[in-house]
Amino acid sequence: AGMSGGRPELVVLDLNLPKMHGLDVLRTIKGDARLKDIPVVVMSSQLRQEDALQARQLGASAVLSKSASPEAISDALGNLGIAGSGRLR
Repeated sequence: AGMSGGRPELVVLDLNLPKMHGLDVLRTIKGDARLKDIPVVVMSSQLRQEDALQARQLGASAVLSKSASPEAISDALGNLGIAGSGRLR
């Protein structure tokens, strides 16, 4: 995914960030009128069910474990209509 008019077409967001929790970043993105329509795929190496649920409630387009197969990632991106997602297979 590339940039369209200075905006990303997709955000891939890790929940485990050094200075701010990924759910706080997601809340900020979805609360900004200029950014809220950008699909956000949340990924985590230690995905807890409550974090996945909260990410969905905050507007994440997909929630995946970092251990997800390339096919699962490609399918999630394909469901979002992200061009070129087939290259992950």
